[in-house]
Amino acid sequence: MKIVYLFGKFGDFSKKPYGGGEVGNRRTKKILEDLEYQVIPIHRYCNYKKKSFLVYMDMIFGDIISVLKMAFKLLLKSRKNSVVHISGFTGAYMPIEYCSVCIAKLLGFKVIYEIRGGGIIQCYNEGSVIYKKLFHYTVNMADHIWSQGMENKDLICSNTKSRFFYYPNCVSEEFMPHQCPIKEKKILRLVYMGRINPSKNVDVILETALYLKNKGISLILDIIGGATDCPEYLEKLQAFVAKNKLQNEVFFRGQLDKPDMVEYLKNAVFFLFPTQEKREGQSNSLTELMSFGIIPIASSQGYNRTIIDCDDLIENNLTAESYGNKIIDVLNTKRIDSLSKEMYLRIKSHFTYSAVRDKVKFEYNEIFRNI
Repeated sequence: MKIVYLFGKFGDFSKKPYGGGEVGNRRTKKILEDLEYQVIPIHRYCNYKKKSFLVYMDMIFGDIISVLKMAFKLLLKSRKNSVVHISGFTGAYMPIEYCSVCIAKLLGFKVIYEIRGGGIIQCYNEGSVIYKKLFHYTVNMADHIWSQGMENKDLICSNTKSRFFYYPNCVSEEFMPHQCPIKEKKILRLVYMGRINPSKNVDVILETALYLKNKGISLILDIIGGATDCPEYLEKLQAFVAKNKLQNEVFFRGQLDKPDMVEYLKNAVFFLFPTQEKREGQSNSLTELMSFGIIPIASSQGYNRTIIDCDDLIENNLTAESYGNKIIDVLNTKRIDSLSKEMYLRIKSHFTYSAVRDKVKFEYNEIFRNI
């Protein structure tokens, strides 16, 4: 059997994944297993506590230990019919990812270096000479480079002749409805799904709900997600809800399993996503919610503009008035049904699990062809 050593952040497999990195890496594992590869996960260190000097030091030492564990695990393994697939992020992780790719190559393995998340171009442009050299050497050593965003292709291909593969996030057809849900219009259903973190500007979403309520619009806002790294931010949001008497409009649902999300997603009309997360890539939440015909109003951070493919739904003025008026404009021009169907078909045409799995199958056939 062909073997893939998958080095990435998975978290605890017995618990719900936290953040896009864990979700994406678990999905990669499942795709490869569906394609009948033997996948041996090698865990990268995870620490989602609020960032501080001690947390950063813990992350550095944790990553070093993870790389050493990877090296020892690979040392005694056969190179025949085996590849090492390294899931990385560049940025602050660049030295660790350089070492990971270098060790795997020195041990005689073919290497796939997958770059997840966003901010890759910014990190490179703002990086030091040493950072740029590390990036250059890393993508040159790897045999195949995978990227979550097509936006990164020019940068990557200008630094290496290694094979480039666009590897977007995707939605399982088992989770995605077979038809675009018809949206109820008596009560406006809004949703946010993702990490509850200041960089996601969830406070702007609450302010938008208040703005719309003051305009006389009946609404419900469901907030789905956890605040493991920012519990005090969640408390601040809950205080805002209480102060502005939004208890009948805003509901914090916590982290949910996928089957438990469906009742909130099938009737939701708008997904508010005013993110300023520096490393925002292709949001799993964005892709999954669009698959339910939910209309995103989002910043252009990360790969949002490419995934949504509708400039009318991009809003970089991150205020309640701007986001509220975008929603009001869609309501007044009676475009809910047309935009909802457009978002649904966008995912169905480009970002389903089976479509991405078939592309991965082709890439892996190419990889193993030369082993």
